[in-house]
Amino acid sequence: MLRDWRAKTARQYIPAGISSVLDIGCYDGHLLSQVPEAALRVGIDARLGAHKAIAGIKIYKGNFP
Repeated sequence: MLRDWRAKTARQYIPAGISSVLDIGCYDGHLLSQVPEAALRVGIDARLGAHKAIAGIKIYKGNFP
């Protein structure tokens, strides 16, 4: 699946021991779900219906910047 390939490709640029990740345009938080749970994982996406939290991932409706 394309999103799995994108997440796998992006993960190689996320260093081990990272303390936080901001995913702009995160959609459903799939990439953030691949980041270790010890890190603060936050996403923002204009397409969401409302703010939501998924398994320790905070996703906000909005635009950046």
